[in-house]
Amino acid sequence: MTGGGASGFSRFVAGLAASLRARRILYLGCHDAGDLAGFPRGADVCAITRDPGTLERAVEEHPSFAFRQGDPLRTPYGDGRFDFVFARNLLGGAGGGGAGGALGEMHRISSKYIASFEAGPGAGGGRPGRGAEVDEGRGAGARPDWLGFRVMVISDVQMHQDIDPARPWFTLVRKLR
Repeated sequence: MTGGGASGFSRFVAGLAASLRARRILYLGCHDAGDLAGFPRGADVCAITRDPGTLERAVEEHPSFAFRQGDPLRTPYGDGRFDFVFARNLLGGAGGGGAGGALGEMHRISSKYIASFEAGPGAGGGRPGRGAEVDEGRGAGARPDWLGFRVMVISDVQMHQDIDPARPWFTLVRKLR
């Protein structure tokens, strides 16, 4: 969603960041400037996108946020720079570094929380990285990719259609020290 009001997804992400008391936020691999519409003007929000068109729209729609064109797998930010790092549909299309490279970069630049929102296989969603038989959410266990990192899984569920009609898989982890 670009232009207009905030979508259910953008309101959800902004509310999540607020509930986590995250002050420095990064949208890694920004695909849609509308995903940031729920954040208040002046919030310390940064985003990185590969696409020059997305960058141009994002700067126009959210002039108070910081945007960069670049590779979301190799950010220019220092270790632990952001309280909350999130990505939408980045892990499946992570390119040469694969999902592990994206998760590693998210882990490196986050000081506290990391969230991913990934499309599941098939029209009904389903658990990315697992068989279709696991699409209930509750009790599904940690996303296998996170097992190599020092994190605590807080949430690992398929999102409700009222938040995002595409019903992506939502994983939220807390970085452990």
